[in-house]
Formats: sequence, structure tokens, C-alpha cells
Amino acid sequence: MIQSVLEKEAHLKELVIKLLEEKNLKDFELLDSLFNEIKEELQNRQKTLN
Repeated sequence: MIQSVLEKEAHLKELVIKLLEEKNLKDFELLDSLFNEIKEELQNRQKTLN
């Protein structure tokens, strides 16, 4: 499933809020995965701009 950067950003915000409220450790792996996806996507966009 391909998500837009904005959708990923919204999902990250929701997860961070949930983690802060619930201290739910099971979502940290998903959070880390989403950060890595966004980082890779931003790096790819930067490469295409240069």
C-alpha cells in the first residue's frame, strides 16, 4: 500500500500522541518503520531535485 507523505505524517502524529498518552510500547516498531519510510522518500525527492 502506497501512502502519500501527508498521510504518513498524519499517521505519525497520531501514533506519537497515542504513545505519549498510553505509553504503548508495541507501536514503537511501526513508528520507527514509518519514520524510515518518510526519510527514504525525502532523500529520494532531494536526489531528484539536485
